[in-house]
Amino acid sequence: MDDNYPLAPYFLVYVSDKADVELNFTQSKKVLDLLKRQAFTHTCVEQAAAEHVNTRTKQGRDMEHYQHLLAVAVDSIAGKSEEKGIESLFTKGGTVLTATSSQGIEDFAVVSYLILTDNSAGGDHEQ
Repeated sequence: MDDNYPLAPYFLVYVSDKADVELNFTQSKKVLDLLKRQAFTHTCVEQAAAEHVNTRTKQGRDMEHYQHLLAVAVDSIAGKSEEKGIESLFTKGGTVLTATSSQGIEDFAVVSYLILTDNSAGGDHEQ
């Protein structure tokens, strides 16, 4: 990891619902700009979007899709194709994510995540 990375040990990554890394951690300013724009555009939770996410995740009991998106984000940070314990990030207790020592990343903990949805044109799909 670059010692000049200003947000270390925190990483911001924007991953689309299709598991594409739209903005990686080296583009943290753009991720923050996106979050700021969303905060000014949406001042409260849109009920239809919340219901869509709750239905998709079975009220938060099935986070498999979002765990996969998190794995994509971790891969983009760590630069590796496989990590152990990704499921532990969404459960209470310890986190078991490791990267090779040459990459310098020991483990991750989710501090916060934001699910953006697009409810335009009558369709619901997540971004």
